[in-house]
Amino acid sequence: MGKRTAESGARCGRGVLWTNDGSGRMVESQPGWEKLTGQKPEELEGFGWTAAIHPDDVQPTIAAWNDAVTSSTPFVFEHRVRRADGEWRRFSVRALPTIDEDRSVVEWVGVHTDVTEQRDVAKALAESEDNYRNAVELNPQTTWTARPDGQLDRVAERWREWTGGSGLGSSWGEAMHPDDLERSVEVWTRSVTTGEPYDIEHRARMVCGEYHWMHSRAYPRRDEQGRIVKWYGSTEDIEERKRAEEKLRASEEQFRGFAQAVPNQIWTATPDGYLDWFNDRVYDYMGVDPGSLDGTEAWAVNVHPDDQTTAANAWLRSLQTGEVYETEFRIRSAAGAYRWFLVRAVAVKSGDGRIARWIGTNTDIEDSKRQTEELARFAATLEEQVLMRTGELMAAEEALRQSQKMEAVGQLTGGLAHDFNNLLAGISGSLELIQRRTAKGQFDGLERYVAAGQEAAAAPQR
Repeated sequence: MGKRTAESGARCGRGVLWTNDGSGRMVESQPGWEKLTGQKPEELEGFGWTAAIHPDDVQPTIAAWNDAVTSSTPFVFEHRVRRADGEWRRFSVRALPTIDEDRSVVEWVGVHTDVTEQRDVAKALAESEDNYRNAVELNPQTTWTARPDGQLDRVAERWREWTGGSGLGSSWGEAMHPDDLERSVEVWTRSVTTGEPYDIEHRARMVCGEYHWMHSRAYPRRDEQGRIVKWYGSTEDIEERKRAEEKLRASEEQFRGFAQAVPNQIWTATPDGYLDWFNDRVYDYMGVDPGSLDGTEAWAVNVHPDDQTTAANAWLRSLQTGEVYETEFRIRSAAGAYRWFLVRAVAVKSGDGRIARWIGTNTDIEDSKRQTEELARFAATLEEQVLMRTGELMAAEEALRQSQKMEAVGQLTGGLAHDFNNLLAGISGSLELIQRRTAKGQFDGLERYVAAGQEAAAAPQR
C-alpha cells in the first residue's frame, strides 16, 4: 500500500499533498494543508477542511468529490482556498484513489497546486484576445495576416462585407481592379522577398459592384534570427478621402484660374506660414522665375529693409492667433524701385476649425500713398495760407469802407453845392430887381424884393 500511495503521490505532481481514507474522509493530520490554511488537525476531520474553501465553491467541491469517491475515478477540480495569511488563492486540485489487490479503494492521495498566476495570465490573455477580436471587427480597416511566403492566412470579416470574398490565400486578388492587380502583386512580391514594408494604393470591387480606392500596408514580424515569421497588414477604404482630394484639386484649380485672372498679386501659404504659390502678377512685378519665391527667405529679401521686421512680426502674430494679416510695406520691383503695397491675408479653416491654408493679396498703393503725402503737405501749409488770405480780405474790406465813406462825403458835398447855388440864385435875382427899380427912381415896393432875398437866404437854415 505504501508503494502505491507513493506512486499515486508522484503522479499527482508537486504541490500541497493530502490524504483521505477510502470513504473520502480526512482522518489524519495533514501537515501540508495545515501549513497552507492555518487550520489545526482537529479542525480537518470529516469535511472540516472545507472551512478554508471559498463559500461559493464549497458545495460544488463537495458534490464533485462525492461523485469521484462513488465512482472511484480521479478527482479533478479548481476552487479558491484561503491561505493562513487570509489571502484567497485559486488552486487546481487533483486526487487519485489507491486500490488494493481486491480492487477496493483504501486511500485517496491528492494535491493542491496554486494556479492563481496561471489563471490570471490565462484570463488576461483571454481578455486580450477578446479585445483584439473586438478591435479587429470594430476597426474601420480590414486587418489581415500572411505567412512568410506571402499567402494570406487570416482576413477580418470586414473584407467579406466589403467584397463578398474571403480574401484568404491568393483570392485577395479576385476583388482587385484589373488595372491595379499586376502592380499590387509586383509590390507585394518585392516586400515578401526583401522584407520591406508593403505600402500601396489600389482599387477593390465592392459588393455593390463599384470600385473603391484602398490603402494597404503590411509589416513583417521576425524571430531572433531575423527571419520573417508573420506579416501583419491592414487595408483601409479611402474612397471618401480620394473623392475629397479630387474635389480639393478641382477647387484649387478653379481658385488658381481666378487668381491668375485678377490684376492683383495673389499668393497662398500653408498653416505654418510657408509660402507655396504666387500668381503670375507677383513674378512679373519682381522679375523672377515661377517657383523661385516659395518658402519664406526668397520672399523676404524683396521687402524693404526698413519694413522687414514689422512685416515679419505681424505675420508671426497672425500665424499664432489665426487673425487677419494686414499691413503695409514696400516691395522691390524688377527695376529695383520700391513701391508701397497693402498686404492682406485671411485663414481658410477646415470643418474642425483648424487652419488649412492662408490666402493673401498684395495691392499696389504707391499712388495713393503719394496723394496722401501731398495732402498732408497741403494740410500743413493750409493754416498759413488761410491766415494770409484772411489778412488780405480784411485789408480789402477796410479799403472798401474808406471808399464808401469818401463816396458818401462826395454825395453830401454835391447836395450842399446845389442848395447854395439855389440860394445864391434867389438872392442874386432879388438884388438885380432892386437895382433896376432904383435906377429908374422907382422906390415903391422895394420891401417886397428885400423880403424875397431874405427868405432865400433863410432856406438853408430850414
